[in-house]
Amino acid sequence: MSGLGACGKSEGTDVPDELQSWSRTEVLGHEDVALYDRIAVASDGRRTAWLTRAGGATDILGVAEWSTADGASPRQSDLEMPKGDRPNDLVVPAAMAVDERGWIAVAQLEDEPGGRSAEVAVWAGAPATPGPPATLELPDGHVLARPVAAARTDEVAVVVALTGPAPETPGLPAPTDLVLWTAPVSGADGTVDEGTWLQVRPYLGTDLPLTSAAVIGGAGDAGLVLAGASADGVAGMWTSSDGLSWDPLAAAAELPEEVDALDLLAPLGDGTALVGWATDGAGGAVGTGGTGGAVELWRLDGSDLTALGTVVAASDEGIIDLTGAAVAGDRLVVGGSTKRRSTWSPMLWAVEADGDAESEWTASDQPELIAHLDWSVQALAADGADRMTAVMASVPFHIDIAAWSWSRPVGS
Repeated sequence: MSGLGACGKSEGTDVPDELQSWSRTEVLGHEDVALYDRIAVASDGRRTAWLTRAGGATDILGVAEWSTADGASPRQSDLEMPKGDRPNDLVVPAAMAVDERGWIAVAQLEDEPGGRSAEVAVWAGAPATPGPPATLELPDGHVLARPVAAARTDEVAVVVALTGPAPETPGLPAPTDLVLWTAPVSGADGTVDEGTWLQVRPYLGTDLPLTSAAVIGGAGDAGLVLAGASADGVAGMWTSSDGLSWDPLAAAAELPEEVDALDLLAPLGDGTALVGWATDGAGGAVGTGGTGGAVELWRLDGSDLTALGTVVAASDEGIIDLTGAAVAGDRLVVGGSTKRRSTWSPMLWAVEADGDAESEWTASDQPELIAHLDWSVQALAADGADRMTAVMASVPFHIDIAAWSWSRPVGS
């Protein structure tokens, strides 16, 4: 593996079953490739979903859902493209959220590949075919400064964006504001009416703006969890039941005194969540590909946080980006990628689910998995203790999808 793993696996340590015997079940490639192609992937710990080009076309987006219950083939729905005053805007996949009742898909509207975005399109799907997207506008003069995030619960859907005033010179601004949109989820069928989105700019009480942030549903006492790191390195977490008002999580005072960025926020499907903070001085950020070699992990259960040790790159040159997590029996598994000398490799790590701050994470050594250069594990989901699925995307361009699955070996 040429040093692309993580330390924490000492000599003679057995690699757990959950990090071996993974098999690729399907590859969903693109026939046509656009310069602005991206894939947005999500998991609620039990199922996965992703937003990408439908069937390789450059002018249609599609959402796919997949879990172990679905078998080998993901279920895909084509989406109606946004219609507005700027029909030539590029529609770039940006964020996903999924639960047992439906999903939220978000795309950035850009005027050119890699350009600035002052609007996002949001689709809300349920068992019924999704309708046209809602178009959400950023505050006047602002553009996106970081990738957007999305979440949903039984009662509310949320989209979060870090924004800043559009600079006069080329490039994106530094984040200055957190903007949030919220809409009620129908209790009858899990859908969201496109005309019900409300923009809010919640007060979080930080001294400086957040420079990294993410939001999830299905975790914590209130159902929605927002996490982020401010420009002065302070880690924060907040909870909400309606997406409008956010209360600080008191247990966040136990987090590291100074962090570089939020690297991971993932629901585990059992009401708990895993949060990871880049802590090695390199300054990675969730959704930006990671630039650090150490991520400190904590588990949120209700209003309590438990430290679970640190995933560390195997060499001083290594970079870690964590993007998914799941619980399979008594084992907690995280996935993502490692990078060394411009080459990315997918990676899985595992630890006992009831671990503590001294826990040592073990890296996978399965050749068939980690030898897929320029791929990354983007999401994980578990079905009980004996089955898991993983969604991989090609990096750094995020164009193709590969579905992987794992079953506990007989007799183990």
